[in-house]
Amino acid sequence: MRQARRPLLTAAGGGVLVLVSSMAGVGVSSSYAYGASKAALNNLGNALAANLAPANIRVNVVAPGGIDTSMKRSVIAADLERQGKTAEADMAQAVSQSGLGDPAGVARVLAWLASDDADYVRGLLYTR
Repeated sequence: MRQARRPLLTAAGGGVLVLVSSMAGVGVSSSYAYGASKAALNNLGNALAANLAPANIRVNVVAPGGIDTSMKRSVIAADLERQGKTAEADMAQAVSQSGLGDPAGVARVLAWLASDDADYVRGLLYTR
């Protein structure tokens, strides 16, 4: 916390911290360590929000669920292969059914939280 109060934030009269976590820290994760680390990050965001508010530093956490990235698509492809499915149509259907979010949508939430338009928003955990 002391590092968050460094001169860059306090000299400006406050600031914004937006932590990026994961839905794995909110629900059930297939990896104990990953889920626990993301839950810890969510809790850190709450603690920072409460402790840094007097210094006019806003803190929020964004915990996106599955996002349509090449890494996520490769995980889906590997799952399909294990099931003996490799057709492009199988992949398109699996991606469609997975409800993956658009990375640009997450970026818009992050940009809004960092903007002056969100100056009233503090200590929240945004999930999908």
